[in-house]
Amino acid sequence: MAHQQQQQQPRAGAPASSSDTSVPDISDHNKAFHFLYDQAQKAHFAGNHAKANDITNWLLLEPECPPLCEAGAHLILAHAPDTADMQVDHARRALQLYHAVETQTVRDGPRRKYINWALARAQRILSETLQRSRVSEEQKKNSMPVTEAEYATMCAEYVDGFWEQELGRAEDNTTQ
Repeated sequence: MAHQQQQQQPRAGAPASSSDTSVPDISDHNKAFHFLYDQAQKAHFAGNHAKANDITNWLLLEPECPPLCEAGAHLILAHAPDTADMQVDHARRALQLYHAVETQTVRDGPRRKYINWALARAQRILSETLQRSRVSEEQKKNSMPVTEAEYATMCAEYVDGFWEQELGRAEDNTTQ
């Protein structure tokens, strides 16, 4: 009889009946995303940016990715060797997501310390990416592009200089 009672009681986290089998165990489902995010973070800090970017891009394509993983993925991509504009966009999105999670987190709960740290980190990274973006824009403004006329002149001078050197070598060879 005790054996029959054990069979009838579902284990913790298991569906209550066979009709509930389509509902996934949310905590186990999220564990996969958190595992992948941890892998991306380890790769990022190890300098393997290609692997980190691949994992984080995949996470961002998954509609069921938890907000904390999504925010962290955006922070990793804020350091990716993309254009400065993409880095700023990723940092802004991460900050938005952390703010959304922060409003839903209990003030004295166990996750509060992490959320506060994540918000501060996202704000710092956004500031850094905005600064890099400004520096990049200043460098673009200060680099003087060459006009077509200047380019044509440079080419003509190069060609003239080349032929003068060739003529000088030819004259040296004939006088020897």
